[in-house]
Amino acid sequence: MVFHPLVSVGIPTFNNPTGLRSTIDCIVNQTYKNLEIIISDNCSSNNEVEKIGKEYEEKDKRIKYIKQSKNIGAHLNFKYVLGKASGKYFMWAADDDLWKDCFIYNIYELLEKSPEAGVGMCATERIREDGTLFDVIRFQRRKNPNNKSHLNMALSLMTPVKYNLYIYGIFKTQILKDTIQALEETAAGERWFLIHFSLVAKFVYIDEILYTRTVASSPWYKRYPDDRLGEIKLISQKKWFNFKPICKIYKTIRKSNLIPRNRKIYLPILIAYLYYRSFLNGLLSIKKDIKAELIKLKKIKMKKNG
Repeated sequence: MVFHPLVSVGIPTFNNPTGLRSTIDCIVNQTYKNLEIIISDNCSSNNEVEKIGKEYEEKDKRIKYIKQSKNIGAHLNFKYVLGKASGKYFMWAADDDLWKDCFIYNIYELLEKSPEAGVGMCATERIREDGTLFDVIRFQRRKNPNNKSHLNMALSLMTPVKYNLYIYGIFKTQILKDTIQALEETAAGERWFLIHFSLVAKFVYIDEILYTRTVASSPWYKRYPDDRLGEIKLISQKKWFNFKPICKIYKTIRKSNLIPRNRKIYLPILIAYLYYRSFLNGLLSIKKDIKAELIKLKKIKMKKNG
């Protein structure tokens, strides 16, 4: 009999009973069976969430449902499920996404064959809330993380390429727990975290569409108006130049005991490139805001002339 190590699946959820049911169904029906499934209900006001959580907990001994006594915020709820994990591997499962039945098994096999890897991911299909296709994300040829050094992967995470989707991959739990302090409650926090993570361990990739990510039609601060992260994201969007996160990632990498000394020599290159990318993004934001203002002025002028 082949032994398969325990994989922990953390499901942070809030007021989304329909999505939660779909997510749980996807996870319990995985071909990889040795799972523990941790559902953390962030004090949902919708009673259906608790009902669904308890229903599945009674049916499947692998499931543990926990309801927070108060809303601790999305960021802390995300970390909470990891703190409860005891498996060799761990993945976060959002309550509005879908997975093919072989998602866990295929990526588990990839990680088992890659001793230097800390996280594995697949190609991703993104859909709108109405179920229509938004796009497909693949990392092929030069974009393939399997072919990247630690430095190249870190630099790649600073570009617009959707490597931030790796936050929903499968991690080696101990490495993730050792590095999770770098995941801060900030805009694009998952990218900043993954930059640090990429200097600790390798990223591996399988070019199969096994994951479906839902793209929300409205921004975070409108969907979760009481969540602090929404306010942080909104403030960040209004800033043309935001260099504050660069200082934080510099300190995190410099002080990290997990990154080998020979990789810390990359730090000046990384910081210089981060400032360059942030400056470019700032210029693009200025251009976008000016364009929006010109459109407004044009509409006002047309109304006056009309």
